[in-house]
Amino acid sequence: DFKSLHSRLFGGLKLFEEKLIIQKSKISGLVRLLKSLSPKEILKRGYSIVRLNGEILTSIKKVKKRDKLELSLSDGELGVEVL
Repeated sequence: DFKSLHSRLFGGLKLFEEKLIIQKSKISGLVRLLKSLSPKEILKRGYSIVRLNGEILTSIKKVKKRDKLELSLSDGELGVEVL
């Protein structure tokens, strides 16, 4: 009958709406996580990217006295010389 059909349809619609809200919340969380992992956000937390001749440094073993390094910070770039 019509009342039963209406009730089932409305119940299904409510369930779909609840699932949609949960998925939207999950997506929002993933977007926040992704943004926090972006290089610019990491630089804002006080880290820097150090380059020697345009190559990113990952070890002090590649650096010697008088090398000129480029540092990328959250608000710009610096040139430094190793003492």
